[in-house]
Order: sequence, then structure tokens, then C-alpha cells
Amino acid sequence: VGNYSYAGRSHDNSFAASKLALSLFREMSDHVWVFGQLTTALAEGDSAAGGDIATEIEIDNLIVNWIPPGLTSTSLSAGRFDVPIGFERDDEPLNLQPTRTFNADLARPTKMVGVVGRWVPGPGAEVTAFLSNGWDAQLSPNHGKTGGLRIGVLPSANSSLGLAGLYG
Repeated sequence: VGNYSYAGRSHDNSFAASKLALSLFREMSDHVWVFGQLTTALAEGDSAAGGDIATEIEIDNLIVNWIPPGLTSTSLSAGRFDVPIGFERDDEPLNLQPTRTFNADLARPTKMVGVVGRWVPGPGAEVTAFLSNGWDAQLSPNHGKTGGLRIGVLPSANSSLGLAGLYG
């Protein structure tokens, strides 16, 4: 992901390659696959300490997926995953909106660590349920868990609808 900034008053401008991701996928068998993504990003340091640029590396996704034999419409995934609700993405190349909404920044989690179960009863519907340690944290400090459910339908080839809820 590249970044260009321009300050109109001072005419200062800069360009930076601010983020790089490495994704790996491996099909282990007919029923198991593994996906992982490491992301490195430039971040400005504390301005009181000099404001140096720091490089941060994180595990963006790490998913082990299992499809039970004979049940190709069902899958179970475990690991760190994108929350299957909403339409805004936290991945800049996949987020086609110029700015993020308050809902995406303050009210909706983007990542969870836990398990996800998916069931596709037919070509026009899907059900997803998930249980996780919390919101946007590698290791959640809370004592409870977060659970969610999403039901999606495809009324036509050009539209899709989803209803999702979270608890925890």
C-alpha cells in the first residue's frame, strides 16, 4: 500500500510505501487447508520521543480450515480471521472506500481470534456462526467470550443481503 500526502499551507509532501503483506496458502489434504498473512507497516513513533518511524509486523490472518468428509457445504475454521460482518474491510487494497466510517472505526470489530463455522444450505443462502476471545486483540484481557451469527441471502445475481449480530 502506497501513501502520498500533501499539506496545502506549507506545500510539504511525501510518498511512502507504508504497508506490505505476505500471504501463504497450503492445501494439506482434500479436507484441510491453512492460510496465513504477515503484514508489515510503517508507523510514526511517539512525537515526545522524537517521532521516529517504526516498522510494525503482525500476524494479520492465520486460519486452519476443515471441511468434514461428505459435508462439502459445511466448514469449520480456527485462528485469527476477518470478522464476517459488515462491508468495510481493514485491508487497504480491498477497501474501496476513500474514508472509513465511525461504525468501522468504533463500533465494529475487524479481527477476532477464535472459531468460525459456516453452512451453505443452498446456492442462495449461507449461515455463519463464530466464537472468539474478544475484539481486535491477539490475547483478549476479558473473561467472557464474543459470539456472533450472520445469515446471508442472494436474492439475485446482482445483490446480496446479510443480517448479523454480536454478543459479548
